[in-house]
Parts: sequence; structure tokens; C-alpha cells
Amino acid sequence: MRGAVGDAGFVDACATVASFNAVVKLADGTGIPLEDWKAERTASIRTELSIDDMRQ
Repeated sequence: MRGAVGDAGFVDACATVASFNAVVKLADGTGIPLEDWKAERTASIRTELSIDDMRQ
């Protein structure tokens, strides 16, 4: 990718990925509810990993 977009483009892409990662962690940490469509699509894996049991 770096070869295709250059150093500046590569840094911008890395910053974008990092920003999205941070936003998700902040949303999870503040207790923002999971959207209905995401809850439906992730129900089986949340059950398998006992993720819903972590709620307090």
C-alpha cells in the first residue's frame, strides 16, 4: 500500500484505522448501546464467548 499511495498516504491510512479503533473502544467503555442490527448479527458469538454475562 505504501508503494501505491506514498508515505503521506500510508500515514493517513494508519491514522484512520487507529481513529476508528479508538472510537469503538470509547463507545464500548461509555456504555453506548449496541445497535439492534449488530445485536442480531452477533448474538451467537456473544453467547459462545459469554460476552453478555459481563454486563453489570
